[in-house]
Amino acid sequence: MSDFVYHFPNLPPEQQAIRNKCFHPTGTFVEFPKEELDQSIAERFEKIVAKYRDRIAIKTTDQTLTYDELNRAANRIAYAIREKCDKKNEPVALLLKQGASPVAAMIGLLKAGKTYVPLDPYYPRMRLEFMLRDSRANVVVTDSKNHSFARELARHASEFINIDKLDSALPTDDPDTFRSSDSLAYIIYTSGSTGQPKGVMQTDRNVLHEIMNYTNAARICHDDRLLLVSSPSFADAVRTIYATLLNGARLCLLDIKYRGLGGLADWLRQENITIYRSVPAVFRQFVSGLSGREAFPNLRLIYLAGDTVSRKDVELYKKHFSETCILINGLGTTEALTFRWYFIGKETQIGGNNVPVGYEIQDK
Repeated sequence: MSDFVYHFPNLPPEQQAIRNKCFHPTGTFVEFPKEELDQSIAERFEKIVAKYRDRIAIKTTDQTLTYDELNRAANRIAYAIREKCDKKNEPVALLLKQGASPVAAMIGLLKAGKTYVPLDPYYPRMRLEFMLRDSRANVVVTDSKNHSFARELARHASEFINIDKLDSALPTDDPDTFRSSDSLAYIIYTSGSTGQPKGVMQTDRNVLHEIMNYTNAARICHDDRLLLVSSPSFADAVRTIYATLLNGARLCLLDIKYRGLGGLADWLRQENITIYRSVPAVFRQFVSGLSGREAFPNLRLIYLAGDTVSRKDVELYKKHFSETCILINGLGTTEALTFRWYFIGKETQIGGNNVPVGYEIQDK
């Protein structure tokens, strides 16, 4: 069975032709096998660390971590959690500034056998208080910048762990994870735009299934560099973070809430980013600031999801990006993850005002 049919059983020939361009020009793609779903996220990550120990895992504007360094940071957090908590899988809240720290903490909590609840410090206070109450997180992992704020928000919490002040004697070797593929990995809250925010729970298996489909559909490889502009408390960030770190690629973080979009074009070029992913509104705002003289020769894929993609978005893509770059409209939900893709190339014509939702991917 061909790769096209296997991952997109009903993809028509014109869509297949565009998707055929979706690969890193020099990197070697390794398929994410279905057998890898029968493990935990932490187990898959540790296999990647063993394979790509000295490669860069995370790059921010002020920090660079190799896979080995990221793994050691996550392990220290895992041991810190275990010193304060028992072995049961309980929800633990994360209230951290943007950067590498939330990613290390997410992995660390999974290694500790916990369920993480990512909270964005930029959220309104009432929303954060509700999420803490609703998730019943009695432990909060935070940093020096947000420590006082965390204590104000979570007066009910029994433990507060400041990752900036961890005991330097904590081990950095891989702990026993006490996890299975069916362990609860995270609780992420919806926006609450139509009412009260709702906590959505996903298991390790569900996350790995999503990353398997994303990896195989986009042919993500260890030479790819993926852009992350959204908060870890946003469901779409889960896809970018794990699609990167479970494939040995590089995660390039830019905090646009703090820095704005003015430096995004330079960041894309400077870091040779190959995969851009955001909601359509961020893409429109970013592209509206381009002069038309910028070049992004390494960018091979623009992935838009989380809202309606319009014909105008396609026109902006055609105007500003290279012939080797393709655009994808992804359809999914926080609850069901991604289930349909539509591939767009420079020759694609959009008949109406909105881009079609596309075709179902494997097992959806």
